[in-house]
Amino acid sequence: MEGEGRLPTRYRATSAVAALALSGVAWLVLAAGSVIGRGPTAEGVLTAAMWAAATLFALNTLRNLSGKHPVERIGATALTAVLTALCLVIAVGR
Repeated sequence: MEGEGRLPTRYRATSAVAALALSGVAWLVLAAGSVIGRGPTAEGVLTAAMWAAATLFALNTLRNLSGKHPVERIGATALTAVLTALCLVIAVGR
């Protein structure tokens, strides 16, 4: 079967957008955690972004729990749960 093992084009495009979004979240987490400079970004924006990231990762954790594949249910759930906790620690500490 041709293309077996490859993501369809629309999934690859979605994955690219997700990678860009997660790169942005990574920058926000590092800036909010004072690991890197925040530039002209206001403190309130970083705090709100951390609460938003924690909420989105929490929702993603719940979605991963209902996944069909064990890697999604176990691995991705654990990963997004940790990301939720880390974003909450930063948000509460701001």
